[in-house]
Formats: sequence, C-alpha cells, structure tokens
Amino acid sequence: MESKLAELQMSVSSLRALLETPAVRPEVEFRSIPATRALAVRGTVTVQQAWAWGTDVFGEIYGRIEQAGLTPGGPGGALFPAGFFELQEAELTAFVPVDGPVAGGGRATVTTIPGVEAAVMLHCGSPADSDQTYGALGTIVAERAIGIEGPIREYFLVPFTEPDLSRHRTEICWPVFQTA
Repeated sequence: MESKLAELQMSVSSLRALLETPAVRPEVEFRSIPATRALAVRGTVTVQQAWAWGTDVFGEIYGRIEQAGLTPGGPGGALFPAGFFELQEAELTAFVPVDGPVAGGGRATVTTIPGVEAAVMLHCGSPADSDQTYGALGTIVAERAIGIEGPIREYFLVPFTEPDLSRHRTEICWPVFQTA
C-alpha cells in the first residue's frame, strides 16, 4: 500500500510540474541512427515491472559482454512500443551494442537493432520524470505531423544500473519521417 501511495504521489508531483511550470521547449535534434549489432533481451513486461526487469536484464547483458572480454560498442538502450505507459503490458527490448564476437546465452541473443530516422530529446534526471520529456517530444512530432510507426527507443548515456537517479541521462528517440 505504501508503494502504491508513493507511486501516486510521484504521479501527482509530475502532473503538478507539467501544469505549473512554464512551457519551455527543450532542444530537439533530428538524427539518422544507423542499424547496430547488439546483445539484446526481449520480454513481455508491465509498466510496474519495467524498471526491475531492465535492471536485471542489463546486468545480464553487460555481464555477458564482460565475459567475452569486450567493452560495449555504445550506450545501452531499449525499444518500447508507442503508448507503452497506457498498455497493460508489452514486449520491450533491452540492448547493448557490441563490436566484437560475443555469444548469446541465457535470455540474451545477438541481434541487429534496425536503423531509424528520429527526433531526439535529452532527458536529465530521474526516469520517473521522463513523462515530461516524452510529452514535449511527442508534441513537437505531432505539430510537425512527422511521426511514423515503429518503436520509440531510449539510449541510456549513464548506465541504466546507476543507482543515483539524479545522474541519469537518457536520449529519447521518436521515429519520424524526415521531410528535409
């Protein structure tokens, strides 16, 4: 019951911030993100399970990369279906790019994360506040009528497993049709 109350309080605080804070347009970058070879784990997860699931699978992925004697080929990321936070559950993909030979195992498989044209916005701080960044980015994409089907992706510039949430830096990438 206490965890439900804490979750509700965070939602109210986030909503209050959206309503009371003057609208500031964060910077948006339009970027072509190339396809990348990665070690990935897919799973069907509820919104409530997502954080714990991500912490667990990223630990597994980074462990397998370390066992292979490699370093990640870039920041870890995740693919989410559009509207994930409104769905009861959905398939997520957590991945870490790899440049060298690494074997899958356990839940992890070697896969290619497809390339995409994306509108990208940086979210700094706790993932609990990312709804504000998602809202701002979604508004920009909708105003320009350039959104396309496909998963939204996040890149964790500070590793997902970092316990200090204030240090988190996440690029949120919304698939778009580049008009120019």
